[in-house]
Amino acid sequence: YLKLFLGHSAYGQLLTLCIYMGGLGIGSFLGAILAKRSRNPLSLYAIIELLAGIGGLTYHQLYVLSTNGFYGLGILKNLGPIGVTAFKVALCALMTGPVAVLLGMTFPCLAVGLMRLTKDEGSSSLPRLYFSNSLGAAAGILAASYFLIPHLGTAGALRMAGCGNLLVAAGFFLAARAAGRAVEAS
Repeated sequence: YLKLFLGHSAYGQLLTLCIYMGGLGIGSFLGAILAKRSRNPLSLYAIIELLAGIGGLTYHQLYVLSTNGFYGLGILKNLGPIGVTAFKVALCALMTGPVAVLLGMTFPCLAVGLMRLTKDEGSSSLPRLYFSNSLGAAAGILAASYFLIPHLGTAGALRMAGCGNLLVAAGFFLAARAAGRAVEAS
């Protein structure tokens, strides 16, 4: 989406990467703080997945609305090339940054939740989580690149991902409830 708006240049790709990785970094920092303070980090993880799913389901509409609004602004001709580029960068960061932050928050919440649940201080739960998260990301990229986008288009693939987030959220709401009962019983 961002490369379509910014252009398929190295600058567009670089900015897309910066917004995404910056959002993941900020989200990871915030997620670690929130997870540490949370009584039930698995519930927090489920809430974040729910919000990310909603973001995935609504992103296409937000993109269309934002870019149509951008091109409809009459003031752009007065901004000059640097001003227009700065406006585009800011708009992209506002559209994409929040979802990237949410995605960055997921790993710390899940890690803290699993460490509390397994009581292993992360010695085996964190490597397993990192492995499964990395494997899932690779599988998702392959599925999106070679199946979802070619068959459903970018918007359809994004909606499918959003539905996947909602499904994960529902599963973790149930898991968090069960884990909370198990912790209370012990």
